[in-house]
Amino acid sequence: MVVDKETIIKALKESKTPYTAFVARDLGIPERDIFKALPSEECTELDIKKLPEIMAELEKCGLVLLIVKSVGAVLEVESDLSKQSESRGYYNIMGDIAHMHIMLDGMDTVFAVHREPESQKPMVYSIQFFDPEGKPALKIFLTQDKEKKAYRENDMVTFNRIKESFIK
Repeated sequence: MVVDKETIIKALKESKTPYTAFVARDLGIPERDIFKALPSEECTELDIKKLPEIMAELEKCGLVLLIVKSVGAVLEVESDLSKQSESRGYYNIMGDIAHMHIMLDGMDTVFAVHREPESQKPMVYSIQFFDPEGKPALKIFLTQDKEKKAYRENDMVTFNRIKESFIK
């Protein structure tokens, strides 16, 4: 099913939830299409071939929120992204909390998302990866400081560098 950008933007504005997955479900489209419809002020498509370089930049951030979705479950965990390596078609992260193996050929699209959903404040910053069918594979959200009042300055510098350096 093809849904035009105007319909997607209208649905996002009228939605009572900040979750793009629910809006995509309601429209009957892959979640990736939501991000393709967003204006450049809110979302930048990045070069998926630069996945290792993007992840290496994200290693400079403090704790991030990782969201991994499968058909039957959603996993959310805060972790660093340290101890990275690439081997046998996988990009590996052996952080202090999360150990993850990203299948390089399983990723098709990546976006740097910087938006303030209508029903959620403040601004949300994330790097989101999608599989060839447009389904979410991995979402990495910046987290705020311990008081939940602000994003760490270093994380914002890193996010902006990724957004500007790896444009598709």
